[in-house]
Amino acid sequence: MRLKGCRLPPVRRAAHCADYASIRQQVDEIRRVGVNHFHFSLNWSAVVPTGDVAHPNTTLLDYYRCFTRQLLEANVRPVVTLWHHTRLRSSLPAPLETTNRWLNRKTPEAFADYARLCYRELGAHVKMWITLNEPNDETVSYLEGHQMLRAHALAWRAYHREFRHAQGGKVSTAMYSECILHYFDRTGMLFHQM
Repeated sequence: MRLKGCRLPPVRRAAHCADYASIRQQVDEIRRVGVNHFHFSLNWSAVVPTGDVAHPNTTLLDYYRCFTRQLLEANVRPVVTLWHHTRLRSSLPAPLETTNRWLNRKTPEAFADYARLCYRELGAHVKMWITLNEPNDETVSYLEGHQMLRAHALAWRAYHREFRHAQGGKVSTAMYSECILHYFDRTGMLFHQM
């Protein structure tokens, strides 16, 4: 990532997975545990800091690409979450963070664009995607939950229409299973999540 005020001689070669010294050690440790799947979350605000998917953090995407490829070479299937809900830090790109977060009507569309970027850049190695990980806790309002479900639906639809045929993966969401939330929609019908 370019830093203002820093000038370095131009790099004359493409990045290689060996450039990320920690990947091989991390993958070796994961392999030694004997698992066949490994779940980790991407950081939306780090992958697309400005919120503009036309200007992603290519260094971080290269890192994730190498990490997922190395996992596959170790016979471990990566399971990747696009956004992980935390109470303390939303990890939304700054423009969305400062404009009502999930209450902003543009956030689900921005999430779908971010999902497309991840599917395009990492889909060759990732066949199991989780759009939103446990977004349904007591801190999430009905309107935020609605927006998150819209974001999941848009990201799922984008994968189904644009990537599933070529990549053959699966897309889902993971709900917080220990907490049961009841919401009533405008018609009074009960919407039940587990």
